[in-house]
Amino acid sequence: MSTSPDPSKGYVWRLDPFDIYTARPDGSGLRRLTRFGVYTAEGVVSPNGRKVVFTSLKNGDLDIYIMNIDGSNLKQLTHQLGYDGGPWWSPDGKRIVYRANHPQTAADIATYKELLDQRSSGPNKMDLWIMNADGSDQRQITRLGAASFGPVVDAGWKENHLLVEHHHRSEAWQLRFVPDQS
Repeated sequence: MSTSPDPSKGYVWRLDPFDIYTARPDGSGLRRLTRFGVYTAEGVVSPNGRKVVFTSLKNGDLDIYIMNIDGSNLKQLTHQLGYDGGPWWSPDGKRIVYRANHPQTAADIATYKELLDQRSSGPNKMDLWIMNADGSDQRQITRLGAASFGPVVDAGWKENHLLVEHHHRSEAWQLRFVPDQS
């Protein structure tokens, strides 16, 4: 296993073995919620404070999971081969928006799996997807063909108009409103 990502593969980051914890705002009461021994990160607490949505390599692929705030009732929400990550709640807690890259060609699948074997990831083309909080009704909502990160979700959020951090190889990172392109 490589100790650092291979820059010849493009924008690649390590998938170190993290876990999910909770704590009080002052840092006390630290409690470990997961013990998977693999990359488990990108966690976000639901608006009502009862659930956590996160990304994990728990079952050998980068998928999105949900659990209660105490670590119980773990459920895998995504199952398609490829990177599913960066989940974020809608303000009402009924929907989850996330970024994804699902390799389609044999070459892209081989590259994705090779990077996973090296505990790295490097999807340079990620679009935004949305699903219900129970994992149903998953659908792609952007088709930008470039890296789309960090959808901004606030009280005025509309699933058909998100503010997205977007990058194409010939452009600098930029924030842009993106209409639903599904």
